[in-house]
Amino acid sequence: MSRKKTEINPIRAERVKKLIEREGISQIDFGKKIYQTQQNISRIINLKTALTEETALDIVAAFPEYRVEWLLGYDDYMTHYDKADNIQYMKDLVADSMWGVIEKSLSQKGKSLKFVHRSGQHVDSTERLHADCYYSVVDRKTGEELKRLTALEMVQFEQKLQEYCDFISEKYL
Repeated sequence: MSRKKTEINPIRAERVKKLIEREGISQIDFGKKIYQTQQNISRIINLKTALTEETALDIVAAFPEYRVEWLLGYDDYMTHYDKADNIQYMKDLVADSMWGVIEKSLSQKGKSLKFVHRSGQHVDSTERLHADCYYSVVDRKTGEELKRLTALEMVQFEQKLQEYCDFISEKYL
């Protein structure tokens, strides 16, 4: 049975080159770490030989901070840290969007939502359940606190809001 032929992909070649440069090693040393010859590494970089999934897995085994999906051109997150940073960014973006929806709704009723962290330090969306903080619904005119929610209550409220948004999207879009 013959092997499936892998097409030469310039993105894969460029990413191998970038990885070698980032590591600050020669093609010879890189090849030794992944049990390939310098000539084969050069052929991959110069688009003469395809980077196969098997070779990409060998590279990731030797350089575990890199992601095979990135090497193969499936996504743009070079390292596991890059992907984690993006996931956190997306979570923060969703949290900010939820905050905007909640603020708009309260504003129409003359209210606002205030996040209060007792130490006065910044808390991102992943830390708030473990932080000494709460949410306060405030009357805009008087500044009076109308309701206080714990971080857990706020997260539960946001989850319900997300479920509702999902339901509406599914129904109308």
